[in-house]
Amino acid sequence: MHIHKQEHDLFCMIVVVGKVNTTTSDELKRHLFESMPMKKHLVIEGTNMEYLASTGIRSFIEAEKELEKSGKELLFYNLAEEILEILLRTGHHKRIKHFLSLDDVITYLESKESED
Repeated sequence: MHIHKQEHDLFCMIVVVGKVNTTTSDELKRHLFESMPMKKHLVIEGTNMEYLASTGIRSFIEAEKELEKSGKELLFYNLAEEILEILLRTGHHKRIKHFLSLDDVITYLESKESED
């Protein structure tokens, strides 16, 4: 698994490439939590995420709960079809916000900012 971070005005994008499994989920969690002090929303870009084990799902849920404390969100953008299927089969698709394009993410976050 490889992780790249990209800073934007409203969010920090974390690009996840490869497999998120029991071997790599701790690294994912570390990156998620290291990005939180920026007080921005986190956006996970998953075009090239190949696999997501339950430990990776747990890392995302823990990050989401921590972000909620500061009024921020964990959003997903352009997840690979295989990852969406895993989330659907495990029932976690109900709790994530998934967007098909980066423009959709930005529009959503701008509307949230204007509400505040």
